[in-house]
Amino acid sequence: MDEETNITKDQTSPAASAPAADEQGDFEKQRDEYLNAWKRSAADFINYKKDEARRFSEMSAYLAADFTKDLLPVLDSFELGMQAVPKDSPAYKGMTMIRGQLQEVLRKRGVERIAVKRGDVFNLEFHEAMLEEEVPASEPNRAALVGHILEELVPGYSSSGRVIRAAKVKLGKE
Repeated sequence: MDEETNITKDQTSPAASAPAADEQGDFEKQRDEYLNAWKRSAADFINYKKDEARRFSEMSAYLAADFTKDLLPVLDSFELGMQAVPKDSPAYKGMTMIRGQLQEVLRKRGVERIAVKRGDVFNLEFHEAMLEEEVPASEPNRAALVGHILEELVPGYSSSGRVIRAAKVKLGKE
């Protein structure tokens, strides 16, 4: 029995409890490593979800712009057809309403017509020069029109800050 008492005393001695404290420190260190790894994984997953949402948004904007680009020639043809119909006819009024509805659908989707007027500065980002025409000497503001836009030939459109189709324009020259 003396041996049992000695063994029990040895197990409870400070020397025997020191490895247990070291073990607990190791467990706490390992726990902290696992916790930090989990936090990093959670942050990575949140960033992944944000990146995927951004990519999805960009892809849907690209697809919408692609569809709109295909639709614009139809709108152009419709407007050419309107020019062939007398303005006082009921057909013209109906066509005007249909064109307005189509433009409203595009507007709801974020598609805007690029504003172009005579005398605007030519900008490669928004305009495509189709031809140049000499500005007559009799034009009162001739100097202001040289190198600037004389006329919009085909309207341009943008969506979400991106040009879907540049406006095709006629430029003035000397």
